Amino acid sequence: MSHLTLEQRCEIQVYLQEKISRAEIARRLNRPKKTINEEIKRNSDGRNGVYKAVLAQRKYEQRKKEKPKKIRFTESIKKEVIRLLSKDYSPEQIVGTLKLEGKETVSHEWIYRFIWEDKRKGGKLYKHLQTKDKRGIIAERKSIEDRPEIVEKRCRIGNYEADWVLGKNHKKAILTMNDRATGYTFLELLEGKTSEEVRLKIEKIITDNQLTIYTLTTDNGKEIEDSTRPLFSLKTTS
Repeated sequence: MSHLTLEQRCEIQVYLQEKISRAEIARRLNRPKKTINEEIKRNSDGRNGVYKAVLAQRKYEQRKKEKPKKIRFTESIKKEVIRLLSKDYSPEQIVGTLKLEGKETVSHEWIYRFIWEDKRKGGKLYKHLQTKDKRGIIAERKSIEDRPEIVEKRCRIGNYEADWVLGKNHKKAILTMNDRATGYTFLELLEGKTSEEVRLKIEKIITDNQLTIYTLTTDNGKEIEDSTRPLFSLKTTS
């Protein structure tokens, strides 16, 4: 059986926050209970015992680095890269998506080299690279570039970045809200990825955790404009 993906680790974090038993988590993920127990034991935060998906993924990847495996830019990987490029994914998004799907990948630098080598040979893959002009600007959205200097310095708790991670086949997504000062991330499962669901989930995160919000920014493209737009109807502290 393949290793746990980042998406599955995110689900484990959410289920644990909802006090769901490990046996039920194993059933929902179609994994042996032993796998879930070992995952939580090996990859929880050593300081407080809390399981965080991003930290768990980082620990897993670090262990893989300790046993380096040279991955060649195979034809199968190139096929996956071209498939996602055709959907206008950036090289960084391609790497993240393939990892999320539990598939082999290469670094985003290698993907850029592949694209420009294709262009040198007369190929058109480079046309799928997104630029700020192509993606457009969302009027109400507070972009990463527009965030106050104090946010960039990460010296104040309460400056959040909202994003989502798409699951395999894009059937589900996980909403993330990351505090830039502490690095702490809140997660919520999204079933339908509608604007209303995103808004309700963010309000739930804020209410359940009694958060003080100074800024709320996104770095998504125009492709999820309808879902990010409701985020900025929330009142934030100035």
